[in-house]
Amino acid sequence: MMKIDRLLVAMDFSEAAYAALNQGRQLAQVFGATLHVLSIVTEPIDEPWGGFTPAPVFFATVGRLEAARRVHLAALFSETDLASGRVVLATRWGEAADAIVEYAVTHEIELIVCGTHGRSGFSRFTEGSVAEQIVRRAGCPVLTVHADNEKTPAA
Repeated sequence: MMKIDRLLVAMDFSEAAYAALNQGRQLAQVFGATLHVLSIVTEPIDEPWGGFTPAPVFFATVGRLEAARRVHLAALFSETDLASGRVVLATRWGEAADAIVEYAVTHEIELIVCGTHGRSGFSRFTEGSVAEQIVRRAGCPVLTVHADNEKTPAA
């Protein structure tokens, strides 16, 4: 059986991400692993005003968005979970797949768990699949979880 000491769940607060978090929690418990939960702030990259904003304002906005994400992440866990050191919460800014893979390399993650929406056809072509990009780029195994696999958000 493979040994996993550090696993990463990519959290975008979608239904599929909650399903991935549920799976990640269970795997972390089974393996006695540290659970890293990472949320990527992609704004204001995709916003039209992003390219016209002075750098200090742009990065202050990114900082506020990351802080808000950290608050949302912390709300997913009990104080006991957070105090134990077995749960690591993190945010990054940038393109999602790149940031997730970079985090995994930097923190020597042994398994990435991410939700997938299961898009196909034109929507997959136009929107792409972050999960697919992670699978292609990651240097460790990646478990993809469909939202249909889990019906309730993590608590």
